[in-house]
Amino acid sequence: MERFIYEELFRYILYDVLEDELDKCGGEIINDVFELRDYSYDPDVRPNFEPNFYHKPSGFEMYWYKYPLRGLNVNMELSYEDFASILYDAREAFESHDEVTTSYDIGNTKWWLTDKDKYKK
Repeated sequence: MERFIYEELFRYILYDVLEDELDKCGGEIINDVFELRDYSYDPDVRPNFEPNFYHKPSGFEMYWYKYPLRGLNVNMELSYEDFASILYDAREAFESHDEVTTSYDIGNTKWWLTDKDKYKK
């Protein structure tokens, strides 16, 4: 995949919307449509080499180094239109979903919460 155009699409359509949430939730967002993970240097945090972005309906996976789309590896080639469609699908799922699962790493324990859990007092 040609990095520049795909990176601009990724940032404009999806990442700019999710970046703050990704920081708040410990670097991982998972729902029934997609999974998004920050890059991790620590093999204990990502021992299975999970993709940084995984779109479940299409099976599309992206792996990158340090920041989105750097050193990009994908499991299938997509046209710009198909890639944008996947990103819009993920964005819509995030914006319309009130049950997004996020994880927080605390020591060696991973805590899984839904959005509703985060706002309990």
